[in-house]
Amino acid sequence: FQNSYRILVATDSEFQQTVWDSGIIESNETFSIKYEGNELQKDTKYFVQVIADINGKTIKSEVTYFITGLFGEEIEGEWVTPQKDEYHPSETAPYIRKTFEVKDFEYATLHIYSYGWYKLYFNGKEFGDRMFAPGQSPYETTLYYDAYDITDAIKKGKNVLGMIMGDGYNMNANPFLSQWEGSKRFIACINLHKKNGSVEKIFSDKSWKFELNTPIVTHHIYNGEVYDATKEIKGWNALRFDDSAWKNVYLSKAKNEKLDMICELGPYVQIVEYKKAKKIITCNNGRYILDFGQNTAGFVKFSLKG
Repeated sequence: FQNSYRILVATDSEFQQTVWDSGIIESNETFSIKYEGNELQKDTKYFVQVIADINGKTIKSEVTYFITGLFGEEIEGEWVTPQKDEYHPSETAPYIRKTFEVKDFEYATLHIYSYGWYKLYFNGKEFGDRMFAPGQSPYETTLYYDAYDITDAIKKGKNVLGMIMGDGYNMNANPFLSQWEGSKRFIACINLHKKNGSVEKIFSDKSWKFELNTPIVTHHIYNGEVYDATKEIKGWNALRFDDSAWKNVYLSKAKNEKLDMICELGPYVQIVEYKKAKKIITCNNGRYILDFGQNTAGFVKFSLKG
């Protein structure tokens, strides 16, 4: 039984720079306790530890942390697009690349918003477990940006960020849903936080590169995807890939200059289960129907010989 608790929040893991010390609170409450410390700063890492008296014994939690969002401020950077014209029908999913060098950092964050779903890679490895990011919003007034802790995804020296851009909820999606218009475009900023308190920024601009001739020929949330394996670009998201033939992105803009940008809190769409097909039905037209035994939403993974 918990007799009391004490919450510590600090900007260092040793709790020498404390921003909140709740003191010993005689209570058995264990969640939804309101923060009452110093004003938190945007895009800042804070360490947390709870010390509790349980049945007369002092128990210390493991030290954990959280990173604050942008607190209503805009993402630094320029809106960019791989599509020169304002409107495009559903087309190939563009590949995006940005190489950058890191000299020194303590932790790193990424803030990104995209008109169109995206998938991230760092140094050739897929990053994160979110699907269909960013989340759907009333696009005329509000955008839900995404915030990531990328500290473990990058290293000192040269790095590369890779991104695949999809249509998402644009005008090719269900007309009864909230939709965005125009070309696929995004804004992004990497913040490299250093030990001396300074922050180096790497943000979206015309130096980012793209390729439209990708194996994802067409893609649609309801009508599926056409994938041409003969167009695969080996190592396109890896550091040593030669992107000299790729084009530089074009400058773009948000649909509305007065949009509210709010950090998406979730819950996020994620892969939660893998299921095998219970039955494979061969059709007369050379197609197959995979019966998984239940109504579900997901992706199909299979192997072919030919």
